[in-house]
Amino acid sequence: MTLLQRLSLAALVAVFALIVGRTVTVRATDSGLGCPDWPRCDRQLHSPMGQHTLIEYSHRLTATVPASSCSRWRSPPGGVTGASRCPLPCDRSSHSRDAQAGLGGATVLHELPPELVTLHLAMALTIVALLLVTTTAAFATNRRDDSPKGLTEVGESCGGQRGLVFALMLVGSYVGRRWLHPGL
Repeated sequence: MTLLQRLSLAALVAVFALIVGRTVTVRATDSGLGCPDWPRCDRQLHSPMGQHTLIEYSHRLTATVPASSCSRWRSPPGGVTGASRCPLPCDRSSHSRDAQAGLGGATVLHELPPELVTLHLAMALTIVALLLVTTTAAFATNRRDDSPKGLTEVGESCGGQRGLVFALMLVGSYVGRRWLHPGL
């Protein structure tokens, strides 16, 4: 397995685990305001004890792992071009990582408005999708003819389902925040 394959797979797994494990836990336990300020927690770098505080602060700390592990990645080796030029956490640009962290901070500082919560989720899902494309392309370059034809075939066969699933997840996030927890 090449370095690009290992890094892209590790980043994909880490970001997916972060969303499934930490983000879902924060939402399910209503711990989003467990640390009411950002980036610190109650003006401290360490987390004071308390269930909601620990859950929210652990989400922040866990999010730094995939971001910081890729901070020295400069440019992908040949063979993977299109997908790797997107602003991924492991790309030479750290825009998506910084934007997602800033968006998470804005979400907390503005006390979890449904629009920002949904936008934060949309960006996280976009990062996962781009990492999936990059990882798939990295593994497709191992083929003998060095052309990731399978990637195009998979993309064409999925059609509009990707967009519909993405929209459904965002609508669910917005509705859950806006109407199921209006007082939060």
